[in-house]
Amino acid sequence: MDYYEAVKLCEPGQAWKLIEEQATWPNGDIPVDPSGGVVCTNAIGATGLHRVAEAALQIREMPARDRSI
Repeated sequence: MDYYEAVKLCEPGQAWKLIEEQATWPNGDIPVDPSGGVVCTNAIGATGLHRVAEAALQIREMPARDRSI
């Protein structure tokens, strides 16, 4: 929630409203990190690999499946 406030998606102390209203969900008004990103569950050593794999998929124009908005 600190990130939402830091990038000015909401006023300080109001990030909980974005979550409660599901505004940041993949089908919300302002989707945030639909893939889960590297902060959520990736092992420390796999963090960089996740970025490389995603970049390779985008360069090869592979379908994004459930990651696209």
